Amino acid sequence: MFNLLKKVIMKSFLQFLLLTFLLTPSLSRSQQQPPANYFSNLVKKNAASIGLSAADLASTRISDAYYDNHTRLYMVYLQQTFKSVDVYNAISSLAFKDEKLASGKYEKNIIVEKTAKKLSGKPGLSAGSALQKAATTLGISYANNLNTPLQQSADGRRLEFEKSEELFDNAVAELKWVSDNNSNNFKLSWNISLQTKKKNAL
Repeated sequence: MFNLLKKVIMKSFLQFLLLTFLLTPSLSRSQQQPPANYFSNLVKKNAASIGLSAADLASTRISDAYYDNHTRLYMVYLQQTFKSVDVYNAISSLAFKDEKLASGKYEKNIIVEKTAKKLSGKPGLSAGSALQKAATTLGISYANNLNTPLQQSADGRRLEFEKSEELFDNAVAELKWVSDNNSNNFKLSWNISLQTKKKNAL
């Protein structure tokens, strides 16, 4: 009887240790995450080291930021914008330690300001129409209502639409400045994200 009780207690203790081990990393990470304004203040404080002018600060946004427990660095991903719209593939990765820049610098695409200066920053095509064209190109039939999105961001530049039977998840449309590879001119485009079930989709 004593041996049986001893085994039960030992098993329970080992399970407790395993549970503690599994939970500790996530708890540690969540406890060390600073408030959101910490990262924006960090960028402003190190603007000169990063290579950011006052105008650059006004035309960038933090797309992601977190504290990395493994490297003990504060990571910030700075997205370039133009006329309040994100510039496609224009994200700078920055690392901070002791509130100083440890690595990275602001990689600015200056061509977008030259080629899109006269453009309004408003799309000539609706997100629903762009989604329909993308689906047609991929050979996907999209019968759902594309006039009313399921949800959208406050600025109306990111919209989510109900998925069709041929998609794994809802479709997402994000407005971005995208360059024409041939002429390097930037224009407004809807970046469409579709997770299709079709293996031979283009």
